[in-house]
Amino acid sequence: MVLGDDAIEAIDADWFEFGPAAIVLADQLHEISESSGVCCGIIGSWGSGKSSFMRIMEEHLRKSYSNLSFCWFTAWDPGGIQDLGDAMLYRLFGDVAKGNDELSEAFGRLELALGVRKSMRERASRVLETVSEAVPEPARVVVKAASGLLSELDTPREVKDSFDELVRWLGSNNRRVFLFIDDIDRTSGEQIRVLLSELKQYVSHRNIAVVIGYDENYVIKALRPVLPSGVDPLQFLAKIVTVRRHLPSPTEQELRTYAASLLNKTLHLDESTGAALAGFAARLSHGNPRKLKTLILDFASDMRLIHREVYSDEQSVLCALILVAARRAGLLGDQNILESFGNGGEDEIAQKLHEYAKSTPEKADDANTIADLVEALSPNFNPMLVSELRLVTPADEDLMDEQREERASGRRSHFDWRGSLEALLSVGAKRGFSVKPSLSCGAIGVDAGAKLTRVSSLEFAKKYHGPRVDSSQVSAYELRWSHNEMLIVTTAMTAVYAHRVYFNWIESIFSSAPLLAVDNDFIFWVIDDSSIFPKKAVSDLSRQAEEISKGLKHAFFFRYTGESEIESLLKLLLSVEAEPKE
Repeated sequence: MVLGDDAIEAIDADWFEFGPAAIVLADQLHEISESSGVCCGIIGSWGSGKSSFMRIMEEHLRKSYSNLSFCWFTAWDPGGIQDLGDAMLYRLFGDVAKGNDELSEAFGRLELALGVRKSMRERASRVLETVSEAVPEPARVVVKAASGLLSELDTPREVKDSFDELVRWLGSNNRRVFLFIDDIDRTSGEQIRVLLSELKQYVSHRNIAVVIGYDENYVIKALRPVLPSGVDPLQFLAKIVTVRRHLPSPTEQELRTYAASLLNKTLHLDESTGAALAGFAARLSHGNPRKLKTLILDFASDMRLIHREVYSDEQSVLCALILVAARRAGLLGDQNILESFGNGGEDEIAQKLHEYAKSTPEKADDANTIADLVEALSPNFNPMLVSELRLVTPADEDLMDEQREERASGRRSHFDWRGSLEALLSVGAKRGFSVKPSLSCGAIGVDAGAKLTRVSSLEFAKKYHGPRVDSSQVSAYELRWSHNEMLIVTTAMTAVYAHRVYFNWIESIFSSAPLLAVDNDFIFWVIDDSSIFPKKAVSDLSRQAEEISKGLKHAFFFRYTGESEIESLLKLLLSVEAEPKE
């Protein structure tokens, strides 16, 4: 069975007892909205259940009050309108006015006014960009300031008049609106600032209640670079979000019960094994329902690779869950950890995990929890599952033997093109270059004067939340120019675990896209001489990057250069010294 990742739609599916807190809060906001506008923040980390909490609020309000209208606005999918503030106003007014003859004319004026405002912004922005290129450097400060004022462009009178008509209609008909806003923590800082400013200007009216779900740490970090100097992001947020509620944390028993339900839907296990698995999965989720759900879905999928006899062995099933969790956390990208799992010594596994936790603090919770669970299984950890789950294939084992022989003899089987690449990239960064579409999924144009920085294994793990690996096997570089940032990652033909490492990195980098593309366009470029990615995977990743970019102010790109294209790439970079642009 395949389970989705949508929020729950009814209180009957409330596994974490959100109901009591959601109902009380909904009634309080309904009462407040009688006399004033109110904006409430539902604060929680990614995957903690914010959307489900808001759905429970909506269900209670629908059942309890007959004079309410409801609107859901997802910042991740603003309906094709780039400006989130305009998109939110359009959605709110449209949902209330739908089928309402009294508001249809006002909604039409609003729709027209928002189109005019969009056109004004675009034309003014183009003019300022042209002027900026033409004026001397000292005068660009003035142009930059004028450009910044575009975000504060006076609202056309028609927008305000139309919205005032909506507010008057609500009051005269004793109607109220609950506006639920989700996924603002998957957008850029500028988009968040615009949306919050629009809420403050328009929605702070009687009879309108706004409920926003967000990760406060992300929102504060995203707002900091886009607010005026000296403005504290938390204080800016507090002026708009006047009621704050932290999402109740699920208890371990609630997580166990939820995990047992998911396991029962996806795998046919006996009661004892199911209960033990649910307990392990609850601990591995660190209190996050979405993390728990995706862990179990991955585990259920991977169990198809296991021989059926393993299902009847509770200890082996628990070992398999631990390995899946370790892979999801990116821990198996560390060769020492993966080899210790393959050896099967519980003490060695726990030792390597604890060592990794000390050197990689951002993954310490995962590593230490998995180490504790491994020790709890001692002396019954099953090392054969590393092969069963295809974490190490027979080809890997042969290559490991080959690598050991190479290290012992001091010989190298393959040309170390990566050392040449660094030098050539350095020249290209100084002079500027373009990688033609034939060498990747799309052209990459790098401006002259770009800055190239080599990224250490530890720095990579901290910034991109990827696994640490031996830097002799994997290289990473950052290239920055203008409003662009590029991460270049190379594979190595002698990297035994490269395919697992890179798929872990892909997952972590793609999930971090909203943060990576907050200030600049972000390009993730893989140069692969190991044929790790088949053509379909490259195509799918490019499409996935395009979908992610739709919800971001700055673009997120995935680019790929395969093994057959590396020689042409090196020749292209060699030509940069003689000719700045290719």
